[in-house]
Amino acid sequence: MLLLLFIILSFPENIVSQNIHEEYILQYWVFSFSESKLPVITYRLQNFNFDSNQPFFYRNAGIEFYGNQTVRSFHYRQCGNDTGPASTEGLWSIYQEGGVKKLKINFPNEESIFEILELSAEKIVLKKL
Repeated sequence: MLLLLFIILSFPENIVSQNIHEEYILQYWVFSFSESKLPVITYRLQNFNFDSNQPFFYRNAGIEFYGNQTVRSFHYRQCGNDTGPASTEGLWSIYQEGGVKKLKINFPNEESIFEILELSAEKIVLKKL
């Protein structure tokens, strides 16, 4: 009985927690086009060997998380007359809800919530909710 209780309480949480190391979020992450399929989005570090089919405008598009809970999203300027900012600043937080780790990102006039499927030294895998 005690063994069964241990398995029930630790098994699902243990699998998820193996892939989520919150301290790794504080880096610059580049969108990985070939590994993403909506609603699941994958980011890799800049030095990752991306698929050669990665579209040019995604090669440096990404997101950087800072320790003061701020975040900056970067995008490629698609045309010569695009004079708007190449980045957007916002706030981020990680929290747990119902046993699921979530990432909330607030940009001006936009709030996004993701389930964190993996957060490691090599990649972030998020599911848009």
